[in-house]
Amino acid sequence: MSSQDAHFVYQCYQCGSDLAEAASFCPMCGMAVLAEAVGTVAGAAPQMTVGVGAGAGLDGVTVSGGSVVASQGSVSEASQAPPLPVSPYWPRDVAHVPTASAGYPAGLYPPPPALRAGGAQVGGGGRARRSALIAGALVVALGVGGGIAYEVIGAGPATPASVVQQYFDDLGRDDTASALTLVSNWDQLSSQGPTTLLVPQALSSASARPADVQVGSTTTLSSVGGSPDYSVRVTYKVGGTDMTTDFALVKAPSGAKSPFLLQVPFLDLELGGPGGRAVTVNGITVDLSATSSFAAFPGVYSATAQGNALLASDTETGVITPGATTDDVTFAAPQLASGAQDAVQAQVKQQLDTCAQSSDADPSGCPFYVNTASIAGNVTSVQWSITTYPTVTVDAESAPTADTQATISDPSDDGVAHYDATYTDYTGATQTTSGDISFGVNGSATASGSDISITYF
Repeated sequence: MSSQDAHFVYQCYQCGSDLAEAASFCPMCGMAVLAEAVGTVAGAAPQMTVGVGAGAGLDGVTVSGGSVVASQGSVSEASQAPPLPVSPYWPRDVAHVPTASAGYPAGLYPPPPALRAGGAQVGGGGRARRSALIAGALVVALGVGGGIAYEVIGAGPATPASVVQQYFDDLGRDDTASALTLVSNWDQLSSQGPTTLLVPQALSSASARPADVQVGSTTTLSSVGGSPDYSVRVTYKVGGTDMTTDFALVKAPSGAKSPFLLQVPFLDLELGGPGGRAVTVNGITVDLSATSSFAAFPGVYSATAQGNALLASDTETGVITPGATTDDVTFAAPQLASGAQDAVQAQVKQQLDTCAQSSDADPSGCPFYVNTASIAGNVTSVQWSITTYPTVTVDAESAPTADTQATISDPSDDGVAHYDATYTDYTGATQTTSGDISFGVNGSATASGSDISITYF
């Protein structure tokens, strides 16, 4: 066999019949041929020969480096093959070629060429055809920097179940961008609601991703006006918890990468009780000012309510339970941060000192005042001083908000403010009077980072 005797021909991936190079349809079964979509891998021109014999891989095809070597009897030759055909219908991009376990709808791609020698298939008979088709699978060769990478793609038409399987396979390798290409109207959905958690970082930890995925039965639905066409039941585990979810699919519009697309396959992650603190979920900052519900992939989610000067941080982990009516991640009852008591006491002292700088009989926002009704005249000014600062008690709110994270109380009312008041009596004479005012401090406190704000009741 000489290298000039070897040439490429196409075969129909559905029935295996020979195809002319420019054929648009299979002459035997009528299957459309995507020949016009076939291109070549830029920069790759691998050495390739094919044969059948002992030691051959893939049922008679041996792959070695950039060559595919064949042997038959004592004959062993290598020929320069043209660049391998690559379909632009490969999923998403050449960096992610699906494996056989992915069950990706390989029927979307044109078949690879089968090498013949002297007009007869190498090895002869049905075995050579099985070698060329690899028992109903495609051998995909991808040129990367002048090298060759090979993957086996399961053949056969795409099904709703295979698309769901591909979706979970994408999530399993944290390729969320690829998973989202299997979602119907994703561009529209992403502009309608919070998609904060629909990013790779959400599943960057392998332990957060769904595992032991089993794609079950497919139910054909009577779709009307945009409702789903199919429902596929899937069982899987997240964080060791068994889950069962039904995924809806619709028939894809013309030109889509898959004949079926998932219809809003996301779950809702509900967060409860962060108490006005900033929150991250799997390391992603989420905005709880408008909603506590976020679209998310199936997975394990660790939420952290960031600590501040008043409240300690809290990290809770949960999984999304489909159809649940309770929060998926609920924070524990808030606890005071270390040093919060002393920090509030210092803040109270600072604010009381500010109050004492006022010359008003009733300083605004302060817990003490002079009862002017008890003075026989018109009070013109007051000089204040704090002789005893109250000892306050600080308690974390059981259900804190952004406005009230802790309560402040002084049950003993042990604060004392001294005043020297100047007033004009009824005769027009200027008079002075002094006294002490006992007071307590009751109010609320909030913190942003290390800054504490106190409001007195």
